Amino acid sequence: MSGPCHSDNRLKIDFNGDNKNLTWYNRTVVTKDKFTFGILGAYGLTSHVLVKNSLLFGYKHDSNTSAYLRLHNNGFRRTAFNWGDLSGYFDTLKIDVISSINDLKYGLEVSYYLYRQH
Repeated sequence: MSGPCHSDNRLKIDFNGDNKNLTWYNRTVVTKDKFTFGILGAYGLTSHVLVKNSLLFGYKHDSNTSAYLRLHNNGFRRTAFNWGDLSGYFDTLKIDVISSINDLKYGLEVSYYLYRQH
């Protein structure tokens, strides 16, 4: 796709030992003015499991500074989860601020683990 929407589809074929897996990955990013929205999903075609998912929200403050909020699940799922339980979708929230001065790029990332069990 051209313009403000970019989409990438991939098929991973894994014949490692007894685990024969086909996984379809989709990553789509849409930008509009200073805002960015992105979604990533990976679905196990042979296991019928949503193995990876994430959401991205971004804001470009100026030509040197951007901020991002990301929700994702750490690692890759091997088993299905309860679609009715929101805690199964995402387990990590990350906030990033990235800036640059001349050719030096730097950033700060803060991670918060959702639904932490005590």
